[in-house]
Amino acid sequence: MQITILMILSFSFLIHGTASDACRDRLRTRACKNLLRNYRLKGIEGCKWKSVKSICALTCNSCVVKPKCALETSKYGCCWDKKTEAKGFYGEGCPECTDRYPKYCQRRTSILSTKRACDERGKAFCPKSCSVCRLRAPAQSIQDCFFSPHGCCWDYSEAEGPNGEGCMECRDQYPNVCTLWYDFCDPDALKYKVLRQSVEFIKANCPVTCKKCQPGQRLLKSSRNLNERL
Repeated sequence: MQITILMILSFSFLIHGTASDACRDRLRTRACKNLLRNYRLKGIEGCKWKSVKSICALTCNSCVVKPKCALETSKYGCCWDKKTEAKGFYGEGCPECTDRYPKYCQRRTSILSTKRACDERGKAFCPKSCSVCRLRAPAQSIQDCFFSPHGCCWDYSEAEGPNGEGCMECRDQYPNVCTLWYDFCDPDALKYKVLRQSVEFIKANCPVTCKKCQPGQRLLKSSRNLNERL
């Protein structure tokens, strides 16, 4: 298996320390600058990545206090406005998504292209017209393993026997690397073609970090033979 730049950076991270202070570089400042320069050579703004901002907070000038809803302790996360804490999984307790200036937004979106109308300013003033308010995700199709005799493993392969027999145990193959580059789990990470190998590496080897399963899990929690339920 290939040894990527992720391994090298992780090793440097461990040598320099694991301080959690958000307003300092967790790598050496020179290493942060070199990392960002390498990203720029590939046409990527490195400080846009959550993991890079966490490791190189001082260099990225990203020492900003997170809203309560963005913390790991938040049960339901943030509403569409990215600052109000939701009261449920489907947006309960969130403010209604409306344009701040309806007439202005209507005119703006009618005379400008979508890209120009819904730039940073447009999204702030016209969240409804610019579709900032997220819709519910469409229902997922049922996996074949749900119809198998012993249900699904956590990775949606078919279990070979009861109690997850034949299923691979859920664990991160490279815990330190996974922790360092957790934002490569984001689906949007694949839009950067030059990072495709690294993104695919993280997604394949970091199922716990990418929240595909719980440590030690074998069976999919909701997996029971569908034929028994129909």
